[in-house]
Amino acid sequence: MKIKEHKWNREDTIISLYYYKFGVKYLYPIVKDEVELAKNIIGSSVESLRIQAANIGCVLTKRGSESPSKLHETIVEEFSGVNENDLREEVIQIIESDDRKIVITERIKIRKDQIILNKEKEKKKELDSIFKKLGKDPSKMKFVGSRPKVVED
Repeated sequence: MKIKEHKWNREDTIISLYYYKFGVKYLYPIVKDEVELAKNIIGSSVESLRIQAANIGCVLTKRGSESPSKLHETIVEEFSGVNENDLREEVIQIIESDDRKIVITERIKIRKDQIILNKEKEKKKELDSIFKKLGKDPSKMKFVGSRPKVVED
């Protein structure tokens, strides 16, 4: 089966400019990592994102063997004087401006739910540890309301 090639547009190229210059670290929680940026935000492969970033690097450094397009040159020129915060805001607006927003919003909600769940698990482990120190077996306890109660065998 042939993989459909992604058609890079202006917005994708702005995102890849930001990625080239700053990575994805400051896009969290909107974007977790480069895989998510490539596949879910842009709709391309990670390799394609890296190639686009390399092309942008060639335009910025004015050297290299990659093949930057006119679009790469235009975007680099247009955003040459833009600082990191302003470029990040532009990228966030692009991400939140279309269908991508629905996917990202859901992903952020899932991530927040996972964080809450992990905190609850840690709290349970901590409580289990305290009960074990008190000589109680947490597996034989059941929680009623907010207080643990010993279950009689």
